[in-house]
Amino acid sequence: MASERRRRRRSTASSRWRAEQVEQRLRLAMLAVILLYLALGLGRAWVHSNTYGRATLGMTPEAVRYAKGPPTRDEAAQQRWVYEEGGTIHTVTFVAGKVVASRCVLETTGLIACPAAFGISAGSSQGELLRRLGPADRTQLRSDGRELYYDGLGYAFTLRGGIVTGIAHTPSNSPAQLLRDVLWQLLP
Repeated sequence: MASERRRRRRSTASSRWRAEQVEQRLRLAMLAVILLYLALGLGRAWVHSNTYGRATLGMTPEAVRYAKGPPTRDEAAQQRWVYEEGGTIHTVTFVAGKVVASRCVLETTGLIACPAAFGISAGSSQGELLRRLGPADRTQLRSDGRELYYDGLGYAFTLRGGIVTGIAHTPSNSPAQLLRDVLWQLLP
């Protein structure tokens, strides 16, 4: 009888120990899933913060020509190339032989649209933009609409009549703002 009690105590202690191990492993697995989710989100945001369409900040003119083909217009005085296609105008600006800005404006409703940025594309509503990215860092009113600037992400959105008609991409000016905006993107 005494040996049976000892066996029960050992098996109860062993069961508790196993349960604690399972619980600890589950916590570690949940932590790993959370870290993976954050890493994938940060990776996606890093790509968004450097690439717009097929033009990546820092690309050489040769690389842009390879990715997008020859420009419709080469405005050498302003160091920019203009691609006009299907009602959109995509402008790539160079400084010292590297891409420093990329902008796409939807001039008319056409077959070709501007590339999306963070899920926002030409034709998206202002409400959708604000739901997706939150309030802009700054806003500038223009005679034909407004520009919403997300400095941390390095993006500006042109709106006319509450609809996104243009997207501009320049380098992010603040790693802290970029991290804040990336974390905002990770929220459901």
